[in-house]
Amino acid sequence: MTADPPPVLWRPEAGALQDSSLARFSRWITQRHDVEFADHAALHAWSIQNLAEFWAGIAERVF
Repeated sequence: MTADPPPVLWRPEAGALQDSSLARFSRWITQRHDVEFADHAALHAWSIQNLAEFWAGIAERVF
């Protein structure tokens, strides 16, 4: 027997998602490394496969 997933309590507005830090970072990585991400899972996969580029981007954009 499996339990039903809990209800979603809150979802941000679409505009808020587009203006989030993660979305801005994803767009920056896309431009910098000439890659495209269909979704967050694709960005995550790229970050694992390209550790040096990902962490260099974090260092440059965040710090």
